[in-house]
Amino acid sequence: MGLRVLGRPVTETEIREALHADGHNDLAPPRGEFLVARDHQGNLLGYAGVRLLAGSPTTAELKRMYVRPAGRGAGLGRGLLRAVEASAQQLGASRIVCETAN
Repeated sequence: MGLRVLGRPVTETEIREALHADGHNDLAPPRGEFLVARDHQGNLLGYAGVRLLAGSPTTAELKRMYVRPAGRGAGLGRGLLRAVEASAQQLGASRIVCETAN
């Protein structure tokens, strides 16, 4: 996202600051997680967030999933979704819904 918005790679600090300013602090334990996929050189390939929904502690919400072009076609998206499912289950969710920004 940073590359698309800012035109340059973003730092870990900028990612954390953006998440904090965005109001989705619950993409961190104990109510959520923010998962990041990187290549062997540490370059960001994709990410996904998952959080428990307020008022429905057994329902998790998939947020902010994105796979960069360099990570597409190799199963990275499927891997991120599996990681989201595992994270949601560890958080206590038995159901996942997708945020559609609508």
